[in-house]
Amino acid sequence: IKARAFGRYLNYITERQEKMAYRALEQANPQKLSYLRERVRNYLASLDGSEYERLIYGMALLYDLDPVDTAINAHYWMQTLTREEVRTRLLLPWKREDVFMAAQGIRMSRTFFCMDKLEFIRKKVLNHGENIQKMRDFWRSRDNLSVLYKEPLMIVSNHSGWQNLPYILALLHESLGCSLSRISTIIGPAVANLQAGREVAGMGNLITVIPSTEHGSLPENLKDIEKTIKQEAWNRLKDLAQKPGPAGPNIVIMCPFGTTDKRDSNGEISLKNKRGARAAILSAMRSGYENILPISTYDEGALSGTSWGQKGTVNIELSAIYSCKGLRDKKIKEQSKKILEAIRAGIKKDGKEMAQFAD
Repeated sequence: IKARAFGRYLNYITERQEKMAYRALEQANPQKLSYLRERVRNYLASLDGSEYERLIYGMALLYDLDPVDTAINAHYWMQTLTREEVRTRLLLPWKREDVFMAAQGIRMSRTFFCMDKLEFIRKKVLNHGENIQKMRDFWRSRDNLSVLYKEPLMIVSNHSGWQNLPYILALLHESLGCSLSRISTIIGPAVANLQAGREVAGMGNLITVIPSTEHGSLPENLKDIEKTIKQEAWNRLKDLAQKPGPAGPNIVIMCPFGTTDKRDSNGEISLKNKRGARAAILSAMRSGYENILPISTYDEGALSGTSWGQKGTVNIELSAIYSCKGLRDKKIKEQSKKILEAIRAGIKKDGKEMAQFAD
């Protein structure tokens, strides 16, 4: 009953916001509207004729966005709205300063819509106790703990669902009693980042990147902004590796494989090749993260596809910590290949891959 009432409330807010946007469009100064349209089309020609064009311009006028911010918003709205109906998430107007602030490692609140998000995620996972025990057993190794408390650590996981990265963070937080301020998570795409951060609140620090996927990259005319965001993220990552916080060396969680799983009409996992996973791991190693922990994960009915999730099990497999300390270029590349192979081995069940893997 509460869920239905909350759904009705979200629909009411969305409809009200759309009406305000359309009213702003109807009352707009014709010259200002014409200038905005002309400039935005220079950045994003694909907006012309879109079914969302009126709504996007109305939102821009309502919140006094400039042409560049309008074009960035339009790009991400259109990418997402053509795949699924998620207007309630994306009707918020993002500005470039929001993106840059997130790229520098903004800290999100653990509370999302009056609930502790990490606690909410834990309750959805029916085998959470088993996963905690598995994580605790891993850290009982003196060698593993030595790495954790002496040097920065990069955790690399495949992407089995929208909530799998915050769930890994929840496992770390609970099994180690580790401060959330010590953990950072890399997410994208950039403009939807703050809303995504609220949905997966409690992820420690968030670092924004623009992934090289069809739904991530900005249009060619906005590439300078994309470069700035990537540089901000890169600088932040290096700082975390080189400057331990008061709670100890920093931990960064990364999924270099792209978006969540897609399933075909037969329910089979449909993989699209995402280049750059090995390049991302190599970059991490060369920027100060000499220790990489691969974690494989796939879920059966939980945490995927929605911020609300549903009850089910989440399968977690931990490999060994891979070190590149003292290795030369060729050996580092070999090590990155072993990391990918370890993740791939952990997502198999009865010889079948249960989650997305593309290198």
